Amino acid sequence: MEESYLLNLPVELLHRIFDFCDAQTILCKISGVCKKLHSIVNQYHRLHLKLDIHKYITNERSIPHHVLYNRVVSLTTWWTARSEDQKETFISALLQCTRLCHLTLRFIDDTSLQSLFIKANNIKLVSLTIDSNHEPNNTTFEAVSLFLEKSNIQKLCWKNLRYKAEEMLWPKQCKLKFLSIGYCFYNQYASLLHQLPYLETFQVMNFFTHNNSMHVPSFNSQLTRLSIQYCSLSIEHLRSLILQTPKLCELKLTYYPDMFKSLMEIYEWEKFVRMELSFLKKFQFFIPYKFSKNDPVRLDMIIAPFRDSFWLNEKRWFTVCDQTIETYEIDKISLFTIPFIKPVYHSIFGDRFVRCGIASKDNIYYINDQPEDEITLDTVHHTLPVLNLTHKGLKDSHLQILAHALQNNQTTIELNLFANKIKALGTQYLVEALLNNTTLTKLNLDGNYMGDEGAKHIADALNTNQALITLSMATNHIGDEGMSYICKALHKNITLKELDLHQNKITNDGAISLSETLQNNNILEKINLAYNCIGDDGARNVAITLNKNPTVLMVNFNNNSITVPEPKYLFDDLQQDMTLEELDLHYNHIEVVGAKYLADALRKNIVIESASYYFRIILWFFSQTLRTFNFCSSKIGSAGVHYIAEALRYNTTLSKLKLDSNDSGDEGAKSIADVLNTNKTLIAVSIATNNIGDEGMSWLCKALHKNITLKELDLRQNKITADGAKSLSQVLQNNNTLEKINLAGNNIGDDGARNLATALKTNTSVTILNLNSNKIDITGAQCLYDELQKKTILEELNLRFNQIDIAGAKYLADTLQENTTLKTLDLFGNEIGAAGVYYLIEALRNNPVQSLTELILYYSSNREHESKSRKSKARENVISLLRNSAVFSQSDFEGDVCGYCEALKIAERIRKNLTSHENFNKKYIGSAGAQYIGDALRYNTTLRILNLINNSISANEARDLCIQNNRIGDDGLTYLSSILKDIKTLETLILSRVNMGPIGTESLANALENNTTLSILRLNNNRIGVQGIQSLMIKLQRNKTLVEIDLSNNQIGNEGTQIVADFLSTNTTLLKLNLGINQIGLSGVKYLGDALEKNTTLTSLYLRRNEIDQNGIEYFSQSLKGNQTLKQLDVSCNPIGYIGIEYLRDLLKSNTTLIELKIGFNYENYSGNLVNYTNS
Repeated sequence: MEESYLLNLPVELLHRIFDFCDAQTILCKISGVCKKLHSIVNQYHRLHLKLDIHKYITNERSIPHHVLYNRVVSLTTWWTARSEDQKETFISALLQCTRLCHLTLRFIDDTSLQSLFIKANNIKLVSLTIDSNHEPNNTTFEAVSLFLEKSNIQKLCWKNLRYKAEEMLWPKQCKLKFLSIGYCFYNQYASLLHQLPYLETFQVMNFFTHNNSMHVPSFNSQLTRLSIQYCSLSIEHLRSLILQTPKLCELKLTYYPDMFKSLMEIYEWEKFVRMELSFLKKFQFFIPYKFSKNDPVRLDMIIAPFRDSFWLNEKRWFTVCDQTIETYEIDKISLFTIPFIKPVYHSIFGDRFVRCGIASKDNIYYINDQPEDEITLDTVHHTLPVLNLTHKGLKDSHLQILAHALQNNQTTIELNLFANKIKALGTQYLVEALLNNTTLTKLNLDGNYMGDEGAKHIADALNTNQALITLSMATNHIGDEGMSYICKALHKNITLKELDLHQNKITNDGAISLSETLQNNNILEKINLAYNCIGDDGARNVAITLNKNPTVLMVNFNNNSITVPEPKYLFDDLQQDMTLEELDLHYNHIEVVGAKYLADALRKNIVIESASYYFRIILWFFSQTLRTFNFCSSKIGSAGVHYIAEALRYNTTLSKLKLDSNDSGDEGAKSIADVLNTNKTLIAVSIATNNIGDEGMSWLCKALHKNITLKELDLRQNKITADGAKSLSQVLQNNNTLEKINLAGNNIGDDGARNLATALKTNTSVTILNLNSNKIDITGAQCLYDELQKKTILEELNLRFNQIDIAGAKYLADTLQENTTLKTLDLFGNEIGAAGVYYLIEALRNNPVQSLTELILYYSSNREHESKSRKSKARENVISLLRNSAVFSQSDFEGDVCGYCEALKIAERIRKNLTSHENFNKKYIGSAGAQYIGDALRYNTTLRILNLINNSISANEARDLCIQNNRIGDDGLTYLSSILKDIKTLETLILSRVNMGPIGTESLANALENNTTLSILRLNNNRIGVQGIQSLMIKLQRNKTLVEIDLSNNQIGNEGTQIVADFLSTNTTLLKLNLGINQIGLSGVKYLGDALEKNTTLTSLYLRRNEIDQNGIEYFSQSLKGNQTLKQLDVSCNPIGYIGIEYLRDLLKSNTTLIELKIGFNYENYSGNLVNYTNS
């Protein structure tokens, strides 16, 4: 019962439902559900159709005549037809539409417009929309006017009509009620209303006021609604305008920029509206106002008059005043009513710019990135909780605007002003807003120009502000004076927990101020003073204070010119500090002595959780707070590492240790090994780039026999060989704790890889193994691959920059078919070639589990003919193979591999019906790639569009197929051609620049022999030659649908031209033929001339850049004198000379059909006036 409920509805109700559906849904989908719905659809006569004329003409069967003529009530047309004949054909069809009520004509020319309405005697339209790209002439207006007189049109929209009362008279019987035009003069407005007595709604884009007087005849206008888009009317003009329309009840005014010169003019205009337009029921306006940069105004001042009871209570016309914060045109303000009227000249609309504004309804500021045309009464008060204004070029004037909005703001909790141009004055504006703010908790002012004065203003805010928790002022030229202001404020402030002042000019004096503050401040937890100049004394002063401060958890002294032996004082105080969790001292000059002092501190400090991790080099522009204790690159050597190791024997909390780049050698490794023998807390150790060899590796491995906590070991960029790898393999057979091992940049070779592979047989913990740059070739790789076939838990294997070739890739591919755990495989920088990629992709397709989610490849080509630019673009790329879908992400490998992988990607998606649209542009897919795409199309049932360079190809319902700029060659063409036979609706086929030769052309010709749908065929820029052109023309002789063929730049010569000419002699459908750049000379052009004496359909012929001389053009001109169809001829860039040009001049005297002739670059210093001729 429920399943048949829809069919039991009355037909009238179903037709009412159809009114909300598009024509394609009704005719192609609903109609095919069942016989009953098919019958109900056939009874429906209110179709709304959108139609491109060119597509209709070239395939009329797509819309049966009886549908167009009898059932369409609303039609929107795009006049993109290429010839006058096509336009006339459609006009004839249009005139038979007996039920048409609403007609829209887009991109229509004057000639077609005149032709349509002169002949339109039986069409009874209700509404007409004309959207052309140019201003219509008087003749066109007369044609439309005559049609208006004969019809009963009530609504006319004519976008580019410029009304001229003295030249354009509306018909006396015209009953228009709605009129929308492009241009009207102020002094002709009354005349227009007088001629259209029934007009109720008038919309005009541009309203000119060049003449101040308005002739006012005696009449009674029925106009109730008036809308002006570009309004430049003064109050007096507006008053006079309104007097002509006593029944007016709705008014929309969008004012022209710079119309209002001062705030007083806006106030006067508001008074006029309030006093003289109170009779209006609905009033909408948009006013752009530009104030003087030297005399900025507040938004609440502008909107104040619009908060009068007349606006808010009596009329309920709610107003908004706002401006964009982040553009350079901050002096421009928008004043408008809600709902918003979108001005066509307002370029920024629709973009997501941060704006601040105020609404008249409650006088509350808002800050958001909502486009003005989306503002409603419900959304106008929406304010962003996180306001990100980084890299916006904001200056002090912007901050003044922002400050107004922030004063009463109770929503924004985070404000980021990083990398702008804010100086002390802008900071002052911001502080005034923050004095009483209770919601903002995080403020970032990094990368500005505050200086000490700006720091003083911030300090003033900190004195009273009770909300701010995080404050960052890095890279602001703040010195000791500014630091002093901040520190004094911190004596009173009770909320700030994080302070970032890195990359400033703070010295020892500033550090002293901080130390004094920390003696009493028990709120601050994190302090960043990296990249300043506090030196040894500053570090000592802060350290002394930290001894007594119970709250500070993190201090960053990175790059502060701290040297030896002064760190002793710092480290002595660390022994007493029982709360410090993170200390960053990297890039200072600690060296061995400093390391010894630090070791003593670490031995007694049992709370430090992290001593140096995530070492980074930070450019000042992107500086961020570093919350680590970093001891990399500190020149401490093996002795320094020894001291650190000694200290860690007694430390019970440290979990991560990073001592990279300290030149510790094997002795340093031995010291770390001693730690690992007893330490129970370390889970990650990094000692990369330390000149550690096999001896050091041996010490570490012995320790790992006992250690049961370490999970990550980083030994990259050392001097470990196969012997060191052997030591590690012995450990891994028994150690089941290590999970990540990094040996990149060593020299373990094939023997080392073999030893590690042996260990992985029994190891149950290692999931990530990095062997990047270790001189491993196929022998070592095979050993590793063998282990991947077994029950290993390895998830990530990095073998980039080794010596794995195609054979190694094939061996790996065989392994991957059975592996079920590996997720990431990195082969970047190996020599696997296109064939290697093929093996890998095939293996991944055949893997039933498809666990691999990331495959990183690099194809290094040594072929001499590859261009340097192509090689330079080769880079690391990722192919993502998503589980259960085998979806390949975009890749960009060098040479053939690039295109091959792209073809595989598309083929997989098409084959598995995972997509309805694909984009693939200039990826050099090659013949193999073409084969994959073609094969996938055989199985696809869902793909509708395959875009291979801004065109489309479809599977079962293909319309357009473009494989431009992909050198698939004859082999690829042969395979694709076999698929084209099965595509029954192909209309456009573009195979430009695909390296197609005679063999590929023959295959294509065979595929197209019985095609009955193709209308456009473009084969330009290939190497078809005479043999290929012969195959093609023979097979196309029976074709009755082709209207355009492009064979330019195909080496066909005079002999091939003769074959094409024979085809033209009998063809009756072709409209456009391009034979440019084909070495056509005298004999070739004679063949064409003879053919055109017989051909009666060709309208466009292109012969540019051939070898046609004056003799050839003489013969051709004589042949064309009797031709009555050719309208366009291009013989530019041929050596026809002055005499040839005169022959063409004589041709134009007798041939009245040719309207466009191009002969550019055929002469020098020619004194005649024939260059490129257009007969309009």
